[in-house]
Amino acid sequence: MRKELGKQWGTVLEGSFGNEKNHYLLDKIKARNQKTGILWIFFGFMTANAVLMGKRMALSKKSQKAT
Repeated sequence: MRKELGKQWGTVLEGSFGNEKNHYLLDKIKARNQKTGILWIFFGFMTANAVLMGKRMALSKKSQKAT
């Protein structure tokens, strides 16, 4: 059961990474070594998280103004 859950979690994680890769143009990275490649991926995830946080903050402010 643990192995099956690990597979499923890996599939979800890879799918999420694929979406972020396409949306934030991470497939265009031309890193010359592993360290810079990892750095670019890190910044891609940080950008995705910042966008999500910004959307949540905007929705929160909008709902506060409505009440």
